[in-house]
Amino acid sequence: MSSTMMTKTLNISSGMAIFALAMTVMEPAKALQQASATKAPEFVSFDVPGSSCAKSFGYCTTPVAINPDGEVTGYYADANVASHGFLRHANGEIVTFDAPGATCPSYFSTCTQPAGINPEGTIAGNYCDAVTCHGFLRPADGTFTEFDPQGALITGVTGINIKG
Repeated sequence: MSSTMMTKTLNISSGMAIFALAMTVMEPAKALQQASATKAPEFVSFDVPGSSCAKSFGYCTTPVAINPDGEVTGYYADANVASHGFLRHANGEIVTFDAPGATCPSYFSTCTQPAGINPEGTIAGNYCDAVTCHGFLRPADGTFTEFDPQGALITGVTGINIKG
């Protein structure tokens, strides 16, 4: 199957960004064939249990990526407006997580912030400990692998490719 995955960001005057996640462009004949065999797409609203909205931080639950199986990853804010990771399975089950060693020492801390998910269900993102921030990979089995480029003072992850 020939397909291309694209992510677009549109800036609005308020400074917010709208994400058009995973627009799939396929060969026209293949797209028509698949459209007749699948149900129409639907929008699903959800909040991660335990997420909390503060007036100064309106991102209670922030989805950042979706894979072809309908698994969504992103982050949510707790009562201290600290961000934690989540995975929402296509069946609606939500799993929350923080990378081992992630700390949220103060208001507005980044504990764990996923940036992408690939078709295999591997999530990539970053987390912060008491000293700096690191990259992580979280495969579908829920284990974590930390990484930092050699000599890096801080690591920020922006996505993951199809191979991980």
